[in-house]
Amino acid sequence: MVTITEWHQFLQQFSQQVPFYEELAKGVGGWRTGRRRNPQTTRALIDAAEGGERRELILEFVRQEVAELLGLGVSVDPRRPLSELGLDSLMSVSLVNRLEPALGVLVPMAILLKGPSVEELVHSIFPGLENGSVRKIEVSNGSNGNRTNGSLHSDIVPLSDWLVATSPNPAATVRLFCFPFAGGGSAVYRTWHGRIGQSIEVIAVEPPGRLGRIDQKPVSDIQVFATEAARAMRPLLDKPYAVFGHCLGGLTMYETVRELQREDQRPPMHAFVSGSRPPDLTGLEGPFERLLQDRLLRNRRYDPFLPIHEQPEDVFAEVIRLFRIDSTEQMLKNPELRALVLPVVRAEFEMAFAYRHRRETPWNFPITCFNGADDLYVTRADILSWGRFTTASFQVHIRQGEHFLLVDDSDFLLRAINRDIADHQGSF
Repeated sequence: MVTITEWHQFLQQFSQQVPFYEELAKGVGGWRTGRRRNPQTTRALIDAAEGGERRELILEFVRQEVAELLGLGVSVDPRRPLSELGLDSLMSVSLVNRLEPALGVLVPMAILLKGPSVEELVHSIFPGLENGSVRKIEVSNGSNGNRTNGSLHSDIVPLSDWLVATSPNPAATVRLFCFPFAGGGSAVYRTWHGRIGQSIEVIAVEPPGRLGRIDQKPVSDIQVFATEAARAMRPLLDKPYAVFGHCLGGLTMYETVRELQREDQRPPMHAFVSGSRPPDLTGLEGPFERLLQDRLLRNRRYDPFLPIHEQPEDVFAEVIRLFRIDSTEQMLKNPELRALVLPVVRAEFEMAFAYRHRRETPWNFPITCFNGADDLYVTRADILSWGRFTTASFQVHIRQGEHFLLVDDSDFLLRAINRDIADHQGSF
């Protein structure tokens, strides 16, 4: 297998050396070092403690693991939701790998994806622990708690069942509503805090089946999606706003904006699209589909009479692998995370499969598009076709990279968004 991996970072998830990776570790800087105990020592200390002391030891251990995993230079408030600190689905896998060997218990992925606090997590995996006092912890909000790519101290605040503010900003003059890609949630937009303009408040759309809504049935009908998202957005359109969507998020964003316009709501000041085909080309049979068909025909379990979202799991996994997103393989290798995420992705493939574009008058506000030069799914011609959907200014940035520019080229995306929104405001 050939893989593009930051191996030094990859090895940090393990609490002790793994023989399989010993030779690899020698060439990339080795394993985690520092004052951390090995899992056996940690477990022995926990087993020897009783009552409140045992609970305190577990809380402290989990707090340290979370702080190290998230790159925080300060203690973690045990009562603060981990979702507010930037814990996403893939980081949850790494946290499970750290906790289970030391604690000697299974850590349910479904609980972690909801973003519990450390206290809530400990209570869920050790429900029989006696309630004991936890020593008072001074939690710093200083700059040492920031990652190099953005602060982790953004306050994730639910605004409604469908919307979360990645960092509330009452002084903002513009709201930016961000729509998720298939299977994604608000986590990817949390790192935008501290990197987006001070006049912009980032609000992420959080549909059912993601993170805090992991227990809810995902939406498979785009009209239902657009209706619910528009309902949630409506009270927040008292300020100028822009919209952003990546991949499937470009389509759901488009239909949600059309739903708002049918209600005579204020239109966006700007639309941003990343790695997404225009709505009238969602059913296109292009190079991606031909390559996919060639691969699937080699799989004995592939049924050519079934749509993609109804294929057996191993066949469906091959489909999403073809988008060449680094995190996909990590998700597929974790059985519990795979069982939680794949139903959401299937529902959204069904949404796209059933979608039929209804032509309407082009928008009268600007559109800016981003696309990877090596994107297998969205070609240069595809992304340029978004120009047909506006009578205002239209610009396209073709960047070095593949499909997932949202993460791989986020610095450039944010600079362009900041500039376009600032230019729009300056024109008034």
